[in-house]
Amino acid sequence: TFTAWCNSHLRKAATQIEDIELDFRNGLKLMLLITALSNKVLRPDRGKMRFHKIANVNKALEIVSSKGVELVSIGADEIVDGNNKKTLGMVWTIILRFAIADINVEG
Repeated sequence: TFTAWCNSHLRKAATQIEDIELDFRNGLKLMLLITALSNKVLRPDRGKMRFHKIANVNKALEIVSSKGVELVSIGADEIVDGNNKKTLGMVWTIILRFAIADINVEG
């Protein structure tokens, strides 16, 4: 379900993910997702070393935090290391902020 939700927004960037745990590890597709959701263009660090990946994930998490989303104990290093629980927690928090919180209930 999380993958389908991410892919529905990543279509704007003409890309998709197959496995959240693996595809968000370098931060590039996470940055594309955040760009599609927030309309803020993020410039990725183009490198394959760990610190490049952490920098990319941090850029995405900073935008999420600037939107008022509190990411409790979710850091870039856990996403880069492929911690499935933290990655899914991050995606759920993003879904709550960008999809569910924008729904207005009338009456």
